[in-house]
Amino acid sequence: MSNSYRLSVAGLSCAGCVASVENALKSVAGVESASVNFAEHIAVVEGDAPLSALIKAVKDAGYDAAELRGVDDEADREAAEQAHYKKLIRQSLFAAIIGFPLFAASMLDWLPTVRDGQAFWLGVGVLTLAVLAYSGGHFFSGAWNAFKVHNANMDTLIAAGTGSAWIFSMAVVLWPDLVPTLAQHAYFEAAAIIIALINFGSAMEMRARGKTSEAIKRLIGLQPKTARVVRDGVEQDVPIDTVGLD
Repeated sequence: MSNSYRLSVAGLSCAGCVASVENALKSVAGVESASVNFAEHIAVVEGDAPLSALIKAVKDAGYDAAELRGVDDEADREAAEQAHYKKLIRQSLFAAIIGFPLFAASMLDWLPTVRDGQAFWLGVGVLTLAVLAYSGGHFFSGAWNAFKVHNANMDTLIAAGTGSAWIFSMAVVLWPDLVPTLAQHAYFEAAAIIIALINFGSAMEMRARGKTSEAIKRLIGLQPKTARVVRDGVEQDVPIDTVGLD
């Protein structure tokens, strides 16, 4: 007998992640069909495969999964998403506090050169490393998980871009003579701002998704519970599920 499972999938960040999870689920013996809804982060699986094998396949692909059984599980998922939304906002603010002042000061030419302010730029590098660890740590862990299964996703792109910017900037600060004079520039603010904007965008996406789900639930709540029918010449209200059964 075919079973139907609904799994909450954590760690989805792009369409590539959706394809990876779907392929991982479809590779499990006994799975007839598997589809992932990126907007809701939910996978629907049909088949006779055991639940433990499905969850293991998702985790082996670099993501996390849990079964959704009813209202309580949905409430737990919504609470977890709300907590994640608040965390993304904190991470975005921390990165913005470091990145945007640096960007503004750079545009106004208030910052010392790499040669004249090496101690200053080393301090900025340490602060930016804290941004990458706290505000962008999930991008690097997601990229590593994808790399372990010979895959790539949006986390890979973000981690490669911000990590390269930080490594190049630190190399220029520590050994400026390695690069031409015109290339002796640090890009710490770029790494911090990228992390800030992407986290903020993810938070806004999550907020919009929550409002959409709430609106759909309200629409479902407006569905009538009874219907007025005429039986034997008499009007009466009956449960809407019973209409047409007679």
